[in-house]
Amino acid sequence: MSTYEVENKYRLDDLPALNGHLHDLGAEELGTVDQCDICYNHPSRDFGQTDELLRLRHTNQGDFITYKGPKLSTETKTRRELELPLGSTPHSLQDWRDLLGFLGFQPLVEIRKRRRELALSWLGCIVSVAVDNVEGLGDWVELELIALESEVPTAQATILSLATRLGLTSLERRSYLRMVLQHRASQEAAGAS
Repeated sequence: MSTYEVENKYRLDDLPALNGHLHDLGAEELGTVDQCDICYNHPSRDFGQTDELLRLRHTNQGDFITYKGPKLSTETKTRRELELPLGSTPHSLQDWRDLLGFLGFQPLVEIRKRRRELALSWLGCIVSVAVDNVEGLGDWVELELIALESEVPTAQATILSLATRLGLTSLERRSYLRMVLQHRASQEAAGAS
């Protein structure tokens, strides 16, 4: 059964205000996790052009491989997502890195972040809230639901409604990967001048 990630990301300008809104709405704190995402490009097509993502994620809670398809909406970042846990041996992550390399996938960048995870009941759904501090990019908040295809319109409306209630206005459609790559390119251009 196909599932879709329905998400929006916002630049976080006022963390105390967001924390107040989350508290008032009864958000449940789930903990904080450090994440390192190793993002890859396909050997025969440019994921930057196709708007896809393949990543290995290392956390203190486990390791995962994730594929995200192209965005399907202009209002939210709605896309197919498949995330699978990796093995639990000490070398599993390196084995997967080796496998992807053997298959021709090239690592693009590593993205490091500290993520505070919360769950919030809104309009009959449990919305995942992630407050991220991303190395080199600053503070962000993501609102996310995982939905079946028939549930996507309701999930999109829920995310947009919650963002309004939380006072989030600085919508960012780019992925962290795209932002990091653009930041890197602007730094390289400035260094070449």
